[in-house]
Amino acid sequence: MTDHVRIAGEAAAVRALRDDRVEEAAAMMARAFFDYPMWTWILPDETHRREALLVSARASVLWGRILGHTFVIGEPLSGLAIWAPPGMADADVDPDGSRTHWDDVVRAIGPDGMRKFEAMIEVQRPLREKHIPAGGWYLPWLGVEPAAQRTGSGTALLRDMFARLDAEGVATYLETEKAANVPYYLKHGYALAHEGELPDGGPAFWSMRREPTS
Repeated sequence: MTDHVRIAGEAAAVRALRDDRVEEAAAMMARAFFDYPMWTWILPDETHRREALLVSARASVLWGRILGHTFVIGEPLSGLAIWAPPGMADADVDPDGSRTHWDDVVRAIGPDGMRKFEAMIEVQRPLREKHIPAGGWYLPWLGVEPAAQRTGSGTALLRDMFARLDAEGVATYLETEKAANVPYYLKHGYALAHEGELPDGGPAFWSMRREPTS
């Protein structure tokens, strides 16, 4: 899967994330999601958010590496997509948390933040079970370095996987807690599956599903 695009005047190719780029990818993702509504709700204090988000992003990237479908673009890294293959959207691939260092995430986020995080999971997990079709893929993370946004990094990462899934006739599903992302994903073939709000004063969120195209 390779889609060449123009990023900052240079051709860039989508490629699998290597183990030696995990820390770089986590730092980029922490910057990409720093002002994301879900995280400003979970971690309202900016200093706490900056520190905890890096720990959480590292765990997410490690989780993506376990799943085996984590892709990046740019040099230095400008974007990252983590895809969960069929049946793995909520699979417990790290039962004791040792491979993703989940205990570090819990400590970094703290009790109040974890309460909100778990409340979000309780709302969104049933929707994933309802709207992800049999054999469908889940896109839990698509992040782009703030300075590289609107340069084609995210589009290249999406198209890279779409080329494979369209050929196989497979649908995809995602959630976003950012209103500005909805038209972006609509442009890329997703349709709205559900709109709701997270509890405890949380932000709105949108569940979206993309059917394969010929």
